[in-house]
Amino acid sequence: MIEKVLVVDDDSLSREFLVACFRDLGLEANEAASGEEGLERVDTWSPDLVVTDLRMPGMDGMELVQTLGKRHPGLPVVVVTAHGSVETAVNAMRLGAADFLLKPCSPDHIEVVMRNLQRRGKLEADMAEALGA
Repeated sequence: MIEKVLVVDDDSLSREFLVACFRDLGLEANEAASGEEGLERVDTWSPDLVVTDLRMPGMDGMELVQTLGKRHPGLPVVVVTAHGSVETAVNAMRLGAADFLLKPCSPDHIEVVMRNLQRRGKLEADMAEALGA
């Protein structure tokens, strides 16, 4: 169940928009302005989902996806970017991203992604229970 979302984006307007969208969906949302700050927040705040911009100075979104995959396996990460292509989306998914959004994204699109992630999480939990894990 996704209840806490961490938004990682160096662009303050994008970050504030995404945080507001998640709060409008009834979720607790926190923010970080860099990949490095995002890693610290994950360790101290324990979100259920990380949403990260792709292009950021320092640690970019792809590196954040990889690092989170190693440190926090199972933590879903959604990559958001204004500079997307099919190749970029495929690379993000190969590195472990749960989904990929193109900026500008609408609140409706964010809600669809959230519903899909919630369904996927429930299916995985149901499968684990059925298998006795």
